[in-house]
Amino acid sequence: MGHGKQFPLTQLAEGRSGTVVDITGGFGVVRKLTALGIRPGQKVTKRNSIFSRGPVVVRINSAEVAIGYGMAQKVLVEVGEE
Repeated sequence: MGHGKQFPLTQLAEGRSGTVVDITGGFGVVRKLTALGIRPGQKVTKRNSIFSRGPVVVRINSAEVAIGYGMAQKVLVEVGEE
């Protein structure tokens, strides 16, 4: 990694994909996100987000999951240069 721009999942534009590089939360947050399939190295695509601080819907492989805004802030993604 380290070849693109890194930022929180909440800042990823709708329809864009990125690779999870880190989860900055504590053990409980990491455990919950891992159970949903969101873990470092995993590619995610942001489907949509509701308003400015609502849930964030992401596609992971063939599944779509919604996570809260606060939790999505803790997921750092990297988008390669285009």
